[in-house]
Amino acid sequence: MTIFKQLRNNARTWWHHSDLRKRGAHKEARSLEHKSIRQTIKHLRDAKAYGGYLSLAGAQWSLTIYEHAPNWTSSKQTYSVQGYYSADDSCYLENACKLLDIPTLDSRAIDENERVSFALKMPLIARTKDFKDESPMHSLSYVSIETYVKLAAKYKGFKSMGVSL
Repeated sequence: MTIFKQLRNNARTWWHHSDLRKRGAHKEARSLEHKSIRQTIKHLRDAKAYGGYLSLAGAQWSLTIYEHAPNWTSSKQTYSVQGYYSADDSCYLENACKLLDIPTLDSRAIDENERVSFALKMPLIARTKDFKDESPMHSLSYVSIETYVKLAAKYKGFKSMGVSL
């Protein structure tokens, strides 16, 4: 399935869009779906162009785009977008990121008792591409995504895709 089809199918399942269709407002529902798809494609393009990663935890996802200057007049910025997905459904962005070779960090399979320890003990991921790891490392220090994956690998259930070590 293409990325566009996945995004379109996801946008159609949103409760607000479904409700609009039930009330006969098909044109408004389609307009909102197209707007959502365009915004998601923009985020994926930015993540591919400037670097970034998708993080999956529980029923939540977060797509972080690294520091970049959106146009020649603005200062550098980093941003992330977050969302939820149902537990029985895979995250539509997971498949899109896999197809686009955007790194994915998946901690959904980590045992619930370990998840809190994982979140508290792990350092933060730096929001720039070329980051030199800080020393000494602790839970409030920043590390590159490659170092983060090496540290997280000791937790049973942690998976990463698209991160070259």
